[in-house]
Amino acid sequence: MKLTRDQLLTAMEQSYDYYSARAVLSELLDELGLTDKGDLDKADVGRLCDALSNHSRHSAAIAALREATGLGPAPDCDEVAPDDAAKKKAAAEKAAAEKAAAEKAAAEKAAAEKAAAEKAAAEKAAAEKAAAEKAAAEKAAAEKAAAEKAAAEKAAAEKAAAEKKAAEDKAAAEKKAADDKAADDKKAAAEKKAAKPANAVVLTLTGAPEGASAVLMVGDHALVGAWKAAKGLALKKQGDAWTGRLELDPKTTVEAKFVAKVGDGEVWENGDNRKLTAIEGELKVDASWQA
Repeated sequence: MKLTRDQLLTAMEQSYDYYSARAVLSELLDELGLTDKGDLDKADVGRLCDALSNHSRHSAAIAALREATGLGPAPDCDEVAPDDAAKKKAAAEKAAAEKAAAEKAAAEKAAAEKAAAEKAAAEKAAAEKAAAEKAAAEKAAAEKAAAEKAAAEKAAAEKAAAEKKAAEDKAAAEKKAADDKAADDKKAAAEKKAAKPANAVVLTLTGAPEGASAVLMVGDHALVGAWKAAKGLALKKQGDAWTGRLELDPKTTVEAKFVAKVGDGEVWENGDNRKLTAIEGELKVDASWQA
């Protein structure tokens, strides 16, 4: 007759609890080289009983094994002290319970550590997500602020350019208006002057010295040389007479004499200085050389 592993475990549970029976049986089978063998015959069971006989607490298991294989009771089975066996069984059960409690505590610790790690990972992921969202929001805000700043600067530049152009256009318009007014005023003055007879003293001199190459009026006014013959008012020869035109403001009085250039010298007329006072319009003066 052969015994299966389940039958062997049932016999071992006569001396051990569920877990201890399996641990002790596995250890003995490994010692006897029977780990890989399937069902055990009488000889194998006998060897197993011999190995178990070294420990008094195994008496119940030995008896169960021997009975299951028909080997009969072991000679010394009745000699095992019941109290000693009970103590050993209680110690084994305590050890097994402590082992089970330790394994349970280890499992609970591992579960708690796993839960803590998962919680930490979740919190880290949430923090990273929040940081990424914050960074994205800050980036978006910075880009928006930069765009608004650029738009404001562009608007300010366009406004400044428009104001500058408006000022330039205004200045150009004012200048044009001023230029046009000045031109109009000048034109009006010219037209007024053309329409009104010029204020002038028209001179006609006769009896100038023979051989005179030039005749001038020289006097106390800048227009007649300020008594410097070289800068006097030159007259033009027309037939036997010499004529000239002296433009003066009305009521302006000039004292002067006629001077003739003869050869390399100058001949001043004699007599008192001539006094001429301008009037509105033309004043015609017919004069004869004072010899």
